[in-house]
Amino acid sequence: MGLYGTLFSALALVIVTFLAANMRTIWAEKDYPPEGEFVVVDGHQVHYVQEGQGPDVVLIHGSMGSTRDATFRLLPALVEAGYRVTAFDRPGLGYTPRLDDSGVTVSDQVDLLTSAAAQINLQNPIVAGQSYGGALAANWALRDADQIGGLVSIAGATHTWEGPLDLSYRVLSWPVVGPILSHAVAAIMSDNRLNSMVEAVFRPDDMPEGYIDHFGPRLNLSPRRLRANAQQRTDLREQLRGQETRYGEITVPVEVVHGEADDIVGVEVHAEKLVAQVEDGNLTRIPGAGHMLHHTHTSEIVAAVDRVALRMGAKSP
Repeated sequence: MGLYGTLFSALALVIVTFLAANMRTIWAEKDYPPEGEFVVVDGHQVHYVQEGQGPDVVLIHGSMGSTRDATFRLLPALVEAGYRVTAFDRPGLGYTPRLDDSGVTVSDQVDLLTSAAAQINLQNPIVAGQSYGGALAANWALRDADQIGGLVSIAGATHTWEGPLDLSYRVLSWPVVGPILSHAVAAIMSDNRLNSMVEAVFRPDDMPEGYIDHFGPRLNLSPRRLRANAQQRTDLREQLRGQETRYGEITVPVEVVHGEADDIVGVEVHAEKLVAQVEDGNLTRIPGAGHMLHHTHTSEIVAAVDRVALRMGAKSP
């Protein structure tokens, strides 16, 4: 094969890869359309699901998540417990578009979500964040106390940690290379491999039956969502360096629920430090539990929200 033949083959491969990735995204969005409504903040759409009546609770999902992660178990359980629950898609994931192609910070995301919460008239909400969402929930609690009634961190990433960043996140966040690689991943990743990766996040707990079908992990495997997640994961540690020194300023009630067997967000590095810094904090350690507590130990999360509601006077004993 000559030079022109090689170039033509390479170009054809790139075109086929981009088409395959885009078609798989279209199919995923058809199978998993938006669950809720949209509110527009300064021209930017924010997707949210809201159910129930009672004191307001906001749910913020983690990396590669969406409102569908909340609506599988935790949102219905909180609605049954007597709360009005609002789950947001974070910028770049689910059906909330990215704020920018690069440099979107935790504070940028919280700016958008607090404005969205104000527009849909959430009143002094208890803000619960899981994993990466815990960083946003903690940032929210550092703002005007009138914007939040309490904080619940569910295996939340709140502090800096040691060790290297997964190279894939860094590469996916690069210009030029990132878009090419994200299309390749979206095009060639098999459902079996993708489902196995999701199942691994639950370990050592078992992934609940029906979670994959409800959540739809391929939705966030689209190229634009992959790149948004990679940029956020790549930048998170440095953003937490400035945030973690201020947790002593948090005065609202804080409940932290963390699994002792969580090897994704370690209890000693994050949960113990957060509770030690805040004015009114409580840590619930769950022996043998992993990272996805809102699915595997849902009742403990509801109990943590109840404790915050009691301390802020939003519920009676």
